[in-house]
Amino acid sequence: MQLNFSTNAPHTVPNEVWQLQNYLLNEAETLLGPKGNTIIYQPEFKKVGGPQLINSNTRDGAWAALSPYAAQYWPTTAYELAHETIHLLNPVHGYTNHFEEGIAVLFAERISQHTESPQQDDISAYRKALALIHHIPYDPFEVAKRVRSECGALSKVTPEILTKVFKLDTSVADELCKVCIPT
Repeated sequence: MQLNFSTNAPHTVPNEVWQLQNYLLNEAETLLGPKGNTIIYQPEFKKVGGPQLINSNTRDGAWAALSPYAAQYWPTTAYELAHETIHLLNPVHGYTNHFEEGIAVLFAERISQHTESPQQDDISAYRKALALIHHIPYDPFEVAKRVRSECGALSKVTPEILTKVFKLDTSVADELCKVCIPT
């Protein structure tokens, strides 16, 4: 299924960006289970920086802050918003682990394949996280769904769970559970 977008720049049609956010949230929940109790707010475009997840001051909700390039180009909006949508399922304050980042990159690339210009992330930490995900001998989304079910969030998985339940190599499990800091 090809994603079709407005001919207007994303930043000029916030309702269409919100529709995309809700579509992506539905897709993510279908693959990984329902989101936590977090309120999802309207995505925004940053003049500098992004993409990133922003938590509300009260920590009851969060939203995606997308890059200036995404503000102008729908395929980048879809890619960045898909990635951040995985984080919106169970937002954390600060950085998360390689497991969650790898699933976010995998989901974003999957969504991006349905746009006119598929995107990829060139941040080395995210490429590493995705490479680690590819060491999982099962469907990564099924593993992630089970991790969320058992641990409550992708960010809470432990090496012990990954080695015991999913029979992952200890060194891979350890790396997946380490904090992923994009550089």
